[in-house]
Amino acid sequence: MKIKPFLIATCALFATSTMTAQKADEGDVRYFSPKFKDNLFISIGVGAQGYINVDNLDYGFGHAFKPYYSLSLGKMITPVWGIRGIFTGYQTTLHTDFNHRDAMGEPYFVEYSHKYIGFGADVIVNLTNTWREYNPESKFDLVAYVGPGLTFARSDKNKITPWINGSVGLAGKYNISKSFAIDLEVRGTMLPSIYGDLSRSAVDGIFATTLGVTYTIGGKKQFKYRSGVDEQFKAYDDQLAAYNKKISDLENELAAALDENSKLKSAKPIVKPEPQQVAVDNKQYVGFLISRSDVLKQQLVTLQAVADYLKANPSAKATVVGYADKGTGTAAGNQKLSEKRAKTVYDLLCLKFNVDKSRLAYEGKGGEVQPFNEPYMNRLVVITME
Repeated sequence: MKIKPFLIATCALFATSTMTAQKADEGDVRYFSPKFKDNLFISIGVGAQGYINVDNLDYGFGHAFKPYYSLSLGKMITPVWGIRGIFTGYQTTLHTDFNHRDAMGEPYFVEYSHKYIGFGADVIVNLTNTWREYNPESKFDLVAYVGPGLTFARSDKNKITPWINGSVGLAGKYNISKSFAIDLEVRGTMLPSIYGDLSRSAVDGIFATTLGVTYTIGGKKQFKYRSGVDEQFKAYDDQLAAYNKKISDLENELAAALDENSKLKSAKPIVKPEPQQVAVDNKQYVGFLISRSDVLKQQLVTLQAVADYLKANPSAKATVVGYADKGTGTAAGNQKLSEKRAKTVYDLLCLKFNVDKSRLAYEGKGGEVQPFNEPYMNRLVVITME
């Protein structure tokens, strides 16, 4: 059947969309729905359809339009892709002069109508989330659909016959709230001609436009990170634990030295070293999510420690250096991102923790300089105390 090339084309389109989606999720950041019931949705749409057939085009395509409806149930599995089952249909109209001649041998057009119902299984690709960072508060989404299906209609022999079809679609979604969205969808379906020997055409199409509403059951739930970021913060936690152990070891050594000195009888008074003279580590690290420059709340403890150290050591200064993961983004984009990360940390130290600006300097190194071997570990700012 001539429907085969169309199905191959739709599969190719889906493959292209999937590769784009995968590219958007590079950098060890993956999203998932914590529960299966999260982000399940129901959509209803009504509109108009046109039955595309060579005879209808000869007669005038404007006469081939009929009402159209759709009902779908689906789930977004990640911010980029999901699946849905869709029911469509109502009625098609054919105007044809094929094998119709009057007594004078002149062709004349005859109108036929078939009611039908279609069932489809679509893969959903949220195109906006392939080129922008995932934002659960976004008001507008551009979504593509592609998938196979079956159309049930009465054939020219008056028998209900299933016809294999393939569909592609594009929809704009305006999110009114976490539960409701308004949809404007355009959908094209190709299938073997359901009018058979009544028409010249072997393969027909259905072009439909609908306006509808989508209800997300229980409201949209924010997608969470499966890996990558967790590994990133685990690495920072391991480093913090190592620094804490250094501090503990130094405190134990200091306590032992003071105890030993207290046992010695000497004319010289024993001067207890001030805590700020104990060297801990001259570097502190602030980690960031992929493509982000805002400091997470759990990172503020690091900035507080830096501020306390500077206040306890009036002659000390600090340099704030931002980095980016060279495995994601462009060189120019990573440079701007690293500078923005450094400036954010600099501003927090000055404005929130009251560190004098004269004691701080900041710069961005982009993605070319990588302090750590693992790419995702370079989404950070390094604060060096001098």
